[in-house]
Amino acid sequence: MKQIETNYLICLRQTIYLLVVILVITGCNVKPEVKIVEVEAFPKEYLVKGAKTVCEELSCPHQMIVCGSVLLCVEKCNDRWLYIYDLESNRLLSRLFGHGKGPYEYPKAPWILDIWVDDSGEDYFSLADQIRSIIYIYSVKNLLNGSLEPTKQYKLPSTIPTRTPQRLNDSIWIGSAQRQEGSLFSYNWNLKSVTNWKKRVPIDFFVDPTNRYRVNDEAMRLNNKSGVIVSSLKYLKRIYIYNSELVLTHIIRDKKAPRNPDFSKPNMASYETVLFYEEPILSSKYIGIINYQYTKEYQPDTELLIFDYQGNPQEKYIFDQPFSCSAIDWERKRLYCMSQLDYRVMYYDLIGLE
Repeated sequence: MKQIETNYLICLRQTIYLLVVILVITGCNVKPEVKIVEVEAFPKEYLVKGAKTVCEELSCPHQMIVCGSVLLCVEKCNDRWLYIYDLESNRLLSRLFGHGKGPYEYPKAPWILDIWVDDSGEDYFSLADQIRSIIYIYSVKNLLNGSLEPTKQYKLPSTIPTRTPQRLNDSIWIGSAQRQEGSLFSYNWNLKSVTNWKKRVPIDFFVDPTNRYRVNDEAMRLNNKSGVIVSSLKYLKRIYIYNSELVLTHIIRDKKAPRNPDFSKPNMASYETVLFYEEPILSSKYIGIINYQYTKEYQPDTELLIFDYQGNPQEKYIFDQPFSCSAIDWERKRLYCMSQLDYRVMYYDLIGLE
């Protein structure tokens, strides 16, 4: 009798162990449900007027990013690529990096990939040489003190598009692969090999067969603190949110945007309005998206749309003039941009931001 009870208990334990293993395995393979948010309206809307001038020395800024207490501007037309402005005084602090292939020069306008703060509170940013496929890491403090030496530099392999790498931490960078439609990947710090390739094609993802209106490389942004990735599909007004494991969790869609656009017509002439989302601008709490609306009469409206990381619409800002090349100073509640009317660099105060 005791032997029967012993065998029964052994069998029961084995069965329970097997069930636990099955649950663990199947549980690990369960993907989180993708939440789709259809956007019709925002709970708060603001009409913003009265932009203030930052500078007039830039004739065609290529990119702007707020990095700590400074505004970084990549300029395409002047004799230096990078301009650094103080956010408090709007004063030009430095003009850096000439045109060419020599030391401290770039043969083409560089691209700011990412910004971050190290453990000591020092601001850093990564700058991509798009011709030589090199990423340079710079300290803002060192640059303002006159040192143009990068703290680190990495040669990119041909499989990684130059504009995509963004730093998650000291060992992992995140990017998107233009050659792999709808892909995201993470790779090790030395950038010599892809160590964790994960292809994720979002549901309802549209890739134009003419390759004219795809997701641009620079339309992906990484929240360095949380590891959340946000990517915008520029011409279809959609936003994709991934968790730190590169798994799609949320899709934000403009309800008025067409589901099946006709890309065969030049300049998307079949649209009543040309739809255009800029790259995401991230804070710890919010996602900012610049929304351009160009009518057939070319009367542009420019808006700033604010979402939280669950995809919920928060605020909409409607501006009194069209602009491009924008950046947000979340701490000072300002939006920096270049006017499309007189091409000056300016900023708006965002009165509604918490």
